[in-house]
Amino acid sequence: MKRLQFVLIIMVFSFVACRKDTTPPLASSGEIRVAVGHLVEGTPLLPDSLRWQNQAGETYGVERLQYYLSNFRFYSNGKLVHTNNSIKYIDAFIDSTRAFTIPLAGAITGRCDSVSFLLGLDTVTNVSFSLPPTLQNSDMGWPNNMGGGYHFIKMEGHWRDGSALNGFALHVGRNGYAIPMGCRCSMDLTNATIRLLPLSMNVNEWFRTPAIYSLSTDGSNSMNNMTLMRKLCNNATDAFSAM
Repeated sequence: MKRLQFVLIIMVFSFVACRKDTTPPLASSGEIRVAVGHLVEGTPLLPDSLRWQNQAGETYGVERLQYYLSNFRFYSNGKLVHTNNSIKYIDAFIDSTRAFTIPLAGAITGRCDSVSFLLGLDTVTNVSFSLPPTLQNSDMGWPNNMGGGYHFIKMEGHWRDGSALNGFALHVGRNGYAIPMGCRCSMDLTNATIRLLPLSMNVNEWFRTPAIYSLSTDGSNSMNNMTLMRKLCNNATDAFSAM
């Protein structure tokens, strides 16, 4: 699994860096319908429920989980077959944001066996006021005195430290901290007009590998802390799977 993720991450950086679509322009035909779910070890994430336990043994609950997905790349046997650079805003607790479509080009055939994307925005897009001025995008703004652009993810909630109930705010933003994701999938791109791609985030992956993230010892607020943001980014590269 880690080997696949490494290969997909390399491919993400390669295509994001050049911003060049290597597939020929084709007439639109069909679409991929993406549905995003949020789980904790297979159990659906519920808002602010103090029932989850991370790898550090800390009990926590999530009341806010908002992020961007962008720069989608679809592969068949390691070959790029389709790209889409659209930006999708996801709120784990607002159903209407957790489903979206990606249009397909007409001559794509065969089976797609892997997908890669960014959690966050590439450096071209991550500029203050570059996104439409919706309430969602405005709320995701990253302060100009900290570099500007947008939050890539906001994960906030509460955790229990002994008998005390504390808050946490794990925020990641700034250029260089977009997280390349990759996972296996299985879609036949030849016959069906509509292809389904169910993606799932395991929230516990943010706390687990390659290094345990502890809200107590690492810190419960990561905003603009480069060390903590990097640790979260490294942990989250395998947070998504295709259900």
